[in-house]
Amino acid sequence: MQQTDRVSQVQIRQLYRALRFGIYDRELLIEVGWALHARCGYILAVTRATRGEVPCPRCNEIVVRARHARRVAAGRIRRGRHLFGCPGCGAELTWEGCQQALLDAPRCFTCQSTLRIDYTKNQLQCPRCKRVWWWRNYRASVKARRWLLCPECDRSIRHPQPSGDKPHRCLDTTTAPYKKRPERLHCLACGHQFSWAAWRRQHSIIGNRTGNPLPVQRYWERWPCGGNQEQQFIEIDALLHTMHIRGAMAHLFIEGSEASLRALLDELAQA
Repeated sequence: MQQTDRVSQVQIRQLYRALRFGIYDRELLIEVGWALHARCGYILAVTRATRGEVPCPRCNEIVVRARHARRVAAGRIRRGRHLFGCPGCGAELTWEGCQQALLDAPRCFTCQSTLRIDYTKNQLQCPRCKRVWWWRNYRASVKARRWLLCPECDRSIRHPQPSGDKPHRCLDTTTAPYKKRPERLHCLACGHQFSWAAWRRQHSIIGNRTGNPLPVQRYWERWPCGGNQEQQFIEIDALLHTMHIRGAMAHLFIEGSEASLRALLDELAQA
């Protein structure tokens, strides 16, 4: 698995400026679309690696981290990332992923309607019950709630209770001596051996993963299936819109500082 470059702000601006005049720049559209698609694939791979499925550096086959699997089975993974099943659709979820899904596509807590976003005032408003939130207050409410929506079927689900009497912890006295030893991984397909620490350093997982891979996965699946130029641009615009709502995602895909990325997304939202 090779690292992929982030997309240039200049290319994205050129694509949107051409569209203002009703021009679809086919070459630029394909270049930007596939660059975003490559970034999505890389981010998904890094995100899966942090959850225990690491691509082999030599043959790209998946190597399962046995240490991570044992921690999941023993209930020592942090509560926000504890896996549980949706009682409605059976989808495998994390509470952190449910929170991120609401931050990426805000919904009303009362009627579940999609909220309208006022970027000038940084406010969210429900078109049905007319309730208004400041973005900071909405984000804090999502983090504190015990009931959220399933990202797959929109059913209300309750925060999963930790198993046993003790809360979930990242570390405890039974794992501390074990974690001091380097975690070695062995690929059964090609026989290559490598360490998890070296893989983490090579791919800089802190800046190349997302807590909510759903919009990234959606673009990864839909972009190659775009039939015409208009549909392909809609997929690009939908991904950029998600970045605008959830500003922390922008740096994963686009080059530039936080201030320049925010200015770019505000400009595209008004285009």
